[in-house]
Amino acid sequence: VAALDDTTLRVSCLSRRHRPDTPELMAVIANLEPFVEWLQNAQGASGSLALHHGDAPGRTLRLPAGSIQNRLLPLWTYLRMYLTMLQLYLLQRHATSVATRCEMQPTAEAEWPHRWVRIQVPLPLGAMVGFEVVTEAESTEEARSKRRRLEATKALPQLRFFWRAEPSGDRMKDVLQRFESFFERYLAPKQRKEDGNLGEPNWEKLRASRLYPLLELLTAPRVWMLREAVRLLPPICRVAVPRKGGAEGPVRSSWQPLVEQFKLAPDDSSQAFAQRWQLVFVLASQKSQCRICLTKTLRKGS
Repeated sequence: VAALDDTTLRVSCLSRRHRPDTPELMAVIANLEPFVEWLQNAQGASGSLALHHGDAPGRTLRLPAGSIQNRLLPLWTYLRMYLTMLQLYLLQRHATSVATRCEMQPTAEAEWPHRWVRIQVPLPLGAMVGFEVVTEAESTEEARSKRRRLEATKALPQLRFFWRAEPSGDRMKDVLQRFESFFERYLAPKQRKEDGNLGEPNWEKLRASRLYPLLELLTAPRVWMLREAVRLLPPICRVAVPRKGGAEGPVRSSWQPLVEQFKLAPDDSSQAFAQRWQLVFVLASQKSQCRICLTKTLRKGS
């Protein structure tokens, strides 16, 4: 990031690599310069959104005096999310199973400015899951009409879980929908501001070390294993016992699983005719500040 004057910055990715089968160079950080160009437009400036390959000098970002810290927040968020996805990619690429190798891809120009980059993992069950960096974008005209009161958080990128399944895989769809509902809560920003703008991401939950165990769990080789494991996705509720005419219903349990501790592995005593897997998980109670490590043996039909 280079300062050209008091209100103008130039943003560029200095690390570049060759495009496959061509001598052309492209930025290592996917779609960084188009994102900066869109960010400039979203803040009320004019310009066009176009893809630029090669070692271009970057994109300029003109900001009102005294607003650099606030206006650059979307850029720092984009970079941090990209690095999180890069860590997930490297972890998954070194996984023992070749069948679950993932891909990290920049999105095409037609998907801008809603989606910028994604990481996707093919599942052994004929489905695809992954994460993508998205923005709740608004048109340039809307941005111009709100120029005076526009906050940078309106353009803050978000990390979103996505999935695709074959039309015939109804059972797989049900499981992935449960995971999608969980990730909507888990990846949600800390809070939504009163003006409708998104708050900052919850970086504590967006660590690669917290997301990777869930990504590994999704690569289970059988649907029935996921149907068992999905029961442990938080929040876990219990049925409240009515007292003195009180209403009966689900109540959030004081013990909740830590998703970053999930581990699914074959049981050493498993036989070819009776496949058994172990799901290791940890239950934690905030009230008593206590954790319990448990192991559940998964058997088909149990």
